[in-house]
This record gives sequence, C-alpha cells and structure tokens, in this order.
Amino acid sequence: MAVYGGWFTTALNARTIGIPLAISILAALSCLYLSLKHELLHGHPTRFPLLNALFGVAPLAVWFPYAVYRESHLRHHNDAHLTDPDLDPESYFVSAERWRGAGPAVRFLLVIRNTFFGRIVLGPWFSIAKAIMSALTQVARGNGRITGAWALHLALLGLLAMWLAHRCGISPALFIFGVG
Repeated sequence: MAVYGGWFTTALNARTIGIPLAISILAALSCLYLSLKHELLHGHPTRFPLLNALFGVAPLAVWFPYAVYRESHLRHHNDAHLTDPDLDPESYFVSAERWRGAGPAVRFLLVIRNTFFGRIVLGPWFSIAKAIMSALTQVARGNGRITGAWALHLALLGLLAMWLAHRCGISPALFIFGVG
C-alpha cells in the first residue's frame, strides 16, 4: 500500500511539488517497487501466486515485466547453476569464452561493473540491455508466454505514460529515463 500509495500520490501532485522533485521521489519509490516485486515472486505478502502477480504487473519500474523477471529470478535460484555465467541470469561472472570474445571496451566496462560504483551506475544498464536482448530472443523463438508478458507490459506502460503526461505533467521520456 505504501509503495503504490506513495507512487500515485507523488505522480498526482507532481506539478505542485515540482517535476524534478517528483521524478526523484518516483525513482526512489520505483526502487522500492522492484524490492516488492522480488518479495512477490518469492511468495510474499500472500501465498497466492496470481494475487502476487496482480500486485507486480504494474509498470511502475519500466524495464522488467513481472512474469519475465519472475522466470529469470527463479532460474537464478537454481542452486546447481548459481553464479555459472552461462546459466545464471543474474551472475556477474563472465565465461572465459565470452571474455576472449569481448573487445577491450567491453572488458573495461565489465571490470568497472564489478566495482561498487559500477554495480550502482552500470549494473542497471547491463540488466536492461540483457533483459531486452533476452526478450527479443524469446519473441524470435516464438515463446508465447514471454511475448504475452512483454505485450501486456508494453500496453500497460503506454497507458501509464499517457496518464502521467496528461494528468500529471510528466512526459513519457522523463518517466522512462528519469523514473524507469
């Protein structure tokens, strides 16, 4: 309730409190929303996956549909493959083969990504790029479940972006790149 209430209250009052401050608050609340999504897929606050999915489907954090994140994150918890760079979707390790195939610029970014600064600044961009590439691959392979999850997410994202623009004065670009 606090995440949703805070998010929509901030959005509805964005013009009053000022767009820059509202974007900052929305970004912080979107981070909390991502934490909520993590708890939802692990069976909290309810034991009912469908109810938890309904709580997680809103695109308050732009880049990850709940169903796609749920599948990927639960795959990460497959302990037999934890930290295996080719099988764990959340691993920060890179296989020797991928390292050899990466150019100097990519290697530099990977090294920086594994620092505290890099995990905070570069980590989200690596995650976003990986999610988009994975989505395109899954759609190309004809994975209907993933395609449907992205279609629903993009439709809801479009509706939310239009509502934010018309009702709250927050442009879609500012929402996607400032809050996302």
